[in-house]
Amino acid sequence: MCTHLTPIRGKEIPCQIQVYFRALEDAKLTEHADFFQVPIDEKGCCVFHSTDHAWKQEQGIEQWFRQLFMIAQLIETDTIPFTFRNNYKSLDLRGVSLVPHEGEEELVLENLELKDTWDFQLEASTFVGDFKISRLSCRNVYFDFNHCSFQNVLIVHSHLKQLSFTSANLQSFHLIENQLEGFLEFSGTHLGSGGCHFQQNIFAAEIYGMGTYHKNLLIEENEFDKRVDFSNSLVFETSTIANNIFTEELNLHGVVFKEDFYFEDNALEGTAFFTAEQPGHIMFEREAHLQLAQDAPGKVTFEHINFSNIIHEHRQELLALAHENQVFIGSGCIKYRVQSPDIRLPIEARDHNLALAWARVFSEYLVRRSGYQIGIEVKEKRKQEILFFYFTDEDIPLTDWEDCIERGHRDFWQLNYAEGTPQELGTMDTIIDKASVLFKVEARVRNGAWKLNDTRSLWQAITTNTVPEEQVSWLHSLLLDRNSLVLLKEGQLHIDTVHQTAVGSQTKNLIVGNNKGEINVSSPRKDEPNA
Repeated sequence: MCTHLTPIRGKEIPCQIQVYFRALEDAKLTEHADFFQVPIDEKGCCVFHSTDHAWKQEQGIEQWFRQLFMIAQLIETDTIPFTFRNNYKSLDLRGVSLVPHEGEEELVLENLELKDTWDFQLEASTFVGDFKISRLSCRNVYFDFNHCSFQNVLIVHSHLKQLSFTSANLQSFHLIENQLEGFLEFSGTHLGSGGCHFQQNIFAAEIYGMGTYHKNLLIEENEFDKRVDFSNSLVFETSTIANNIFTEELNLHGVVFKEDFYFEDNALEGTAFFTAEQPGHIMFEREAHLQLAQDAPGKVTFEHINFSNIIHEHRQELLALAHENQVFIGSGCIKYRVQSPDIRLPIEARDHNLALAWARVFSEYLVRRSGYQIGIEVKEKRKQEILFFYFTDEDIPLTDWEDCIERGHRDFWQLNYAEGTPQELGTMDTIIDKASVLFKVEARVRNGAWKLNDTRSLWQAITTNTVPEEQVSWLHSLLLDRNSLVLLKEGQLHIDTVHQTAVGSQTKNLIVGNNKGEINVSSPRKDEPNA
């Protein structure tokens, strides 16, 4: 019996491997008779835990290693009766030392198919020579390579559940053309002279019951001595690349991140590339948090990716760094050189087009008013909400951009039709477009299909400031009580100065707020009629 003890987190773990091979003998599977008894070296260690590499090769360690996974297949098909604690299938291979066959440079695990959930524990193991995993169909299998020591690792053409490389040592790592159904953790690891390549992989979303539970893709606190290539992959999970040291180039090319992406506090000593082949590539389908570590000497290049999905704060920081030549924003990215924060409107799907039409009328008004080319971009449409933002491709100071929107918001409301007064053609176009949307609102009012929340969304659609509730209530009462054309002709929507507006026998005051266009409206006194 093997006497080896593996130190794991302050405990000494005895060898469990003989148990699996004894099950072969107990099942009387004579075709596997050569594997009934695990060889023991002169120090009392089994062929897996022995440190005598020459003796291990004489005993055919690579055949014993593959036989272990054959045993897993036999257990899964009930050819071998085997009882696991808590019915949790696992192979405990912690602390093993594995070497290739004599004369070969790599140990290969290939062409394995398992359907059940398995946990293959190889923590604190040593791989002498290269290690290759190829063509494994094991979509429910976890591989634990934490605290392992490797030369070069290649995992290719496989379908797995989870891979974990925490606090490992490797010369190179290649994960190519695989699909992972769960979690990839690559953290606290040192990558040596061979580089690191994650290419053409699918990182799928792990599903529980009727919903989807997104496990993380985590690349954190590693030290990469050579080039890192993360390319042409599809990532359905929340992804984090954080607190790493990249000594040379980092290349993220043609990747699609379906969920939120975090790239934070990485020490770049070379250049990081976020690129794609063709314009319009959607690298970030949801939010991207992309913040560079302070004082890092490296540079970042963006080309042909949707730069706009980087969160507003980080995007502005990157634009500022572009002026210092630390960040290069190339072709296919600058449609949104400056943009507003995201505006989220809680509004029913039937009114999405109306709200967006209102926002477009406002953006066209800003173009005429400021001379800047301004548009809107819709990020999401859901059943009961939409998400969009305003943008310009012109390089203007952020303060001027914010002032353009908020002063425009104030002036847009005061833009009304004055009968008999000559008005510039562009102004008339805006008034007509504005009236068109308000007529549609009026139709919804008459059908009982327009509520206070809808008016709040109408207000929010053309400002980036907090919505003032009193003004919204006042605007809603006007929309409920008056004809839209009358409101425009009588100047009822003019909110730049103080007004006296009669609604029935009731009078309410509209009052200007601060110089950012934040408007306050006083509510009627409680002793007023219909207050």
